[in-house]
Amino acid sequence: MKHDLSLLLVILLLFGCAGCTTSDKENAAEIANRLQQAFAEQAESTEAPASLPSPVPQVTPEIPVPDAGTADPAPSSEAQPILCDVLFGEDIDGDRFTVLLDDVVWVNWDDVDLIVEYGLEDAWFDNDYELYNAEEAFIPMIAFKNGNTEFFMVDWEDDFLRSVPVSSDEFIAFMRGREAPMLADVTIEGEYVTAIREIYVP
Repeated sequence: MKHDLSLLLVILLLFGCAGCTTSDKENAAEIANRLQQAFAEQAESTEAPASLPSPVPQVTPEIPVPDAGTADPAPSSEAQPILCDVLFGEDIDGDRFTVLLDDVVWVNWDDVDLIVEYGLEDAWFDNDYELYNAEEAFIPMIAFKNGNTEFFMVDWEDDFLRSVPVSSDEFIAFMRGREAPMLADVTIEGEYVTAIREIYVP
């Protein structure tokens, strides 16, 4: 509306002036046309932009999870061993058996932070260490006889008492008749034990 009034004012001024020639009137008409075009272009440029289309949500397909009862353990470089007391559980079948695990903490006599954390200020620290166990609770876990679980036991003939690889049969035979638990670093992958490494206890 504002543009129409401005255009009308220009036309009236030019056509209503005294002594206007035909050429003046033609010039006024041309000016009016140009003003109309300019106003039209300005109106087009100020129209609201079209709305952007809504983004299409990306759906991540579900990743199939293997059945824990049948799948072999998947090796992982991120799995960290857990210090545990270990007992033999029972045979499941020709390839699997259970071990009973109870996690513990090795505390050295000079580890002030752990001594305070676990309240061991009055502990005896025989051989300069204590094994802290907040609550004795053995949990059964599945281990394999077919090579999917690795076993290591202390070689008492070795001068440095290092742990050496043994077969599942050797491990089971040793653990089956054992009443006291074995201290070991135990690696667990998902629902399965993938490594048991006996720790020398002085």
